[in-house]
Amino acid sequence: MSTRLRVSWGTATPGAPVSWTTARWTPQTSVFAAGSVSRQGC
Repeated sequence: MSTRLRVSWGTATPGAPVSWTTARWTPQTSVFAAGSVSRQGC
């Protein structure tokens, strides 16, 4: 799962949500993205 997260954060892939990339710039979105990551990670 670590590799998957790394790829998603590194480059916006069609399979991964674009919100992840936006989370980097918007703090509010980062919180939402963190929840999504936790859901997929767990």
